[in-house]
Amino acid sequence: AVIVPQYGAPNDQAALDALRPFFPDRAIVGLPSDAILRGGGSFHCMSMHLPAAV
Repeated sequence: AVIVPQYGAPNDQAALDALRPFFPDRAIVGLPSDAILRGGGSFHCMSMHLPAAV
């Protein structure tokens, strides 16, 4: 899956649709990012420090 942050903006769906041609074999999943952004980061910050065994 391709995880895409969503911001509650009018263009959120257009962003998902624009990515579909580039990832035809993957699900494009939009996730609300407001709670993550309140903590000072985004999806990259949540996933960049995973142990190698994960």
